Amino acid sequence: MSLNSNKLFNTITNAKSKEEAQTRMAVVTSISGNNIYLTFYGEEEMSQKPYKRLDSYMPAIGDTVVLQKVGSSYLITGKVV
Repeated sequence: MSLNSNKLFNTITNAKSKEEAQTRMAVVTSISGNNIYLTFYGEEEMSQKPYKRLDSYMPAIGDTVVLQKVGSSYLITGKVV
């Protein structure tokens, strides 16, 4: 994780508790067709649930991404560069 993504992660996690977080960060761990699987920051295991993305972002394994809470799930909004 780069220095800038560390600062962003700290800002996000300090803003709200993990249970209430509206924004989260993760690393793209696996891609299978249109299914994107993530490992969230602070967790060691890959998610068992695939996540959706915006059309403007094409994921690659190893990308650090930001997700926004939408309903009861999260939407990948883009890559942290």
